[in-house]
Amino acid sequence: MNGDSELGAAVSLASKFSLGQTALSLTAYTGEGQAVYAGWGFNGSRGASTSDVNSAGELICTTGLSAGVTHQFTSKLRGTLRYGQVKAEEVDASVSDDTFKMATANLIYSYTPSLDFGIELRDQSAATLPSAANFASSSVRDEGSQVEIMAMYKF
Repeated sequence: MNGDSELGAAVSLASKFSLGQTALSLTAYTGEGQAVYAGWGFNGSRGASTSDVNSAGELICTTGLSAGVTHQFTSKLRGTLRYGQVKAEEVDASVSDDTFKMATANLIYSYTPSLDFGIELRDQSAATLPSAANFASSSVRDEGSQVEIMAMYKF
């Protein structure tokens, strides 16, 4: 860019439906200048310093969706299935695909009100950094399938 500012804008729709012990969530968004929030942009994923602008300095459009279902099996055990993808209008030639895809399945067991244990199976189409919500870890999540085991103490 030549120092000029550009205005980016995005539209996002999100919904959550609860049906007894099951909840469905759907989110869709599209817009320019929001790749940093989506985690996928001109030069790929967060692991590659996501960029909202192409090599000419113009904002790119990213479009994403996610869908999930969570079920409370017992008062202490819940599980979630989730699928999401983000597509960039254009990507750098070094990025092999313009679309990032991720699917997860997890089980969380609330041992006590302040201690949870969990396991997650994950498959993703590119390496990424963990979400901002998972700030304790700064390691890159590799492309492909992974298993994550966790314990969380809440205070």
